[in-house]
Amino acid sequence: MAIVTSTGAGARTRANTANGKLKARLVKLEKELEETRHELNHSFDAAIHGIRIINRDFTIRRINQAFAIMSGAKQSEAVGKKCWEVFPGPFCHTPDCRLSRILTGEEQIQAEINRAKIDGTTIPCKVIATTIRNARGEVNGVIEQFHDISENLSLKKKARESEERYRALIELGTEIGEAIVMLQDTHYCEAAQVYISDQWLNITGFSRRELLGKSFFDFLPANERYTISERYHKRMSGSIMPGLFELTIVRKDGKPVPLEYTAGISTYQGKPADVVYLRDITERKQADERVKQAEAKIKESEERYRSLFEDVPVAIFEMDDSAVKRRIDYLRSKGVTDFESFFNENWDEFVSCFKQRKIIGFNNAVLSLLGGGSKEEIARNIQHYLENRPTGLKRDLENLVCLTKGFTKISYE
Repeated sequence: MAIVTSTGAGARTRANTANGKLKARLVKLEKELEETRHELNHSFDAAIHGIRIINRDFTIRRINQAFAIMSGAKQSEAVGKKCWEVFPGPFCHTPDCRLSRILTGEEQIQAEINRAKIDGTTIPCKVIATTIRNARGEVNGVIEQFHDISENLSLKKKARESEERYRALIELGTEIGEAIVMLQDTHYCEAAQVYISDQWLNITGFSRRELLGKSFFDFLPANERYTISERYHKRMSGSIMPGLFELTIVRKDGKPVPLEYTAGISTYQGKPADVVYLRDITERKQADERVKQAEAKIKESEERYRSLFEDVPVAIFEMDDSAVKRRIDYLRSKGVTDFESFFNENWDEFVSCFKQRKIIGFNNAVLSLLGGGSKEEIARNIQHYLENRPTGLKRDLENLVCLTKGFTKISYE
């Protein structure tokens, strides 16, 4: 009997030990479960996007802090309310309601909609609704994630406005005859044409398909490729090269076209690009050539005139009487009409007019007429000679009076 008693006590001891271990494990599991629940709650509230959990009966089970801020509703006030009472959307009470769709079999739904806040303002959101199932696989409700896309929409709007302004500039360039070409290095070639405006098609005669992806250098004459490519490489490596340059491209029909261009580095589709602005200067070149030809003809005419002027055996003076004309016009404005009588009565006035004449040239025959000497010496003394020559100033008075009467030719011996 002592053995039986001993055996019963040992069993109880072992049972108590097992129960103690079980209780300790349960305590540990409860503690771990509490820590996991705390981590999940913390993660739920720390999420940067708004989260709302809705039961099958459309009541709100839970919301996080981000959703409270986004909707303007307090967490304590939102729980238990119907989903359409907090942060309602345009699909509430319609067949497109996300919870209704999930209850009929859909697993996940995404949409971009405007949601109404408590204060009546709206906020654009991207919503992702996902099914919640219990352990038996039954649908218990839906969890919704709300992403505020206000900033994205603002950026898209700014990008669209920027694109529209850039397109307007490009269209304006086409209107005024300026082409825009964007160049980038690709796996296939360098300076590939990745963007071209309509005006570039007009200038080159090629189609868009024939130009896009092809190296810009392929359309240059061989003698210009090195210089143009060097400038391109410098710009793409960061060098700033302001100013206007000239180049020639060969059209599809083989005709060379002179162009004026400027270029600068920008970005296109996220990669550096050399943006080139080009203008056809064919007409300007033709005008320049016409000017050169006209200047050459003028120079040739001047040379012929100078040769005739210098070598003709008749003494020729070239006189500038513009100062005299201004004085005559002044006297006429004061009422003088009979200049011959006026000058005879006012000889000093005539002498003053005579001295305002300027001799701007004379030919070789004048040297012989005046008895020789160098041209420089004659030039220095010719005015004095004319004022003191033997015939005096009587003939000059006759000439001046003829000029006042509008004569263009005077002959006398």
